Amino acid sequence: MNMRFSLPLTLHAGLSPGAVELAARDWRGRWLRRERHAVAGAPGWRAALAALQAQVAQGDWRGASIEVVLSTHFVRHCLLPADAGIKGAAEQAAYVKHLFRGEYGDEVDGWRVAIDRAGTGARLAGAADAGLLDETAAACRAGGLRLRSVRPHLVDAANGLCRRIGRRRAWLAVLEDDVCALALCDAGAWRHVARARLNRTAGASLFAVLRQQVLMLPEEPAVRALYVCGDVSGLDCAAAGDWDIEIAARPPGMPAGLLSF
Repeated sequence: MNMRFSLPLTLHAGLSPGAVELAARDWRGRWLRRERHAVAGAPGWRAALAALQAQVAQGDWRGASIEVVLSTHFVRHCLLPADAGIKGAAEQAAYVKHLFRGEYGDEVDGWRVAIDRAGTGARLAGAADAGLLDETAAACRAGGLRLRSVRPHLVDAANGLCRRIGRRRAWLAVLEDDVCALALCDAGAWRHVARARLNRTAGASLFAVLRQQVLMLPEEPAVRALYVCGDVSGLDCAAAGDWDIEIAARPPGMPAGLLSF
């Protein structure tokens, strides 16, 4: 069913292996329409992108701006140390790929890297398949959309939560169906970032993962503040123990960084 809206309009699109989520917002910030479309076919970015293409091809959104958020399934993260001494953007991207290569091997040759340019201290870096990024841009052009940004789910969540976290030391957990992105923030700076699989049939899975991450950071003071956003349907807060949890499924906010592909 076609439903045209008066412009200017911003379309938010979330790509994950299981679904494509679309939400339209007008220039006043009011949400006008939300949709969720299941992804058919083998799990992966190609099937998710095909589902997005099918929706934008209908022309309902033609002329709108679009911001695309990529599932943690499709993005890898690491921190570029502040003391790495690498200044140029090309050299920084090469160094980040070097960090990823130890875990992912030659697969990184087909990835594109983005690095947060805001703030101080360690820089958050992300990598995604270059084919996914190129074909996303092509699909948006074909649908008559103006692509404003493509960013990871972790960054999208941090952007929305930056005012609420403020200068606190806190963990951020971005949950999806069976994966999560974790970050430790300290006074607006990134201290640690990780990606982990979750057993969503066991609600305590997140807290087991967090305990493992804490053990990896023996030099860090204990931090029990935890902000959780994303798919919180399987979260068992009864298993949280001494974690101080704040649920923020879709928080509003201002950008905390400039990481975008």
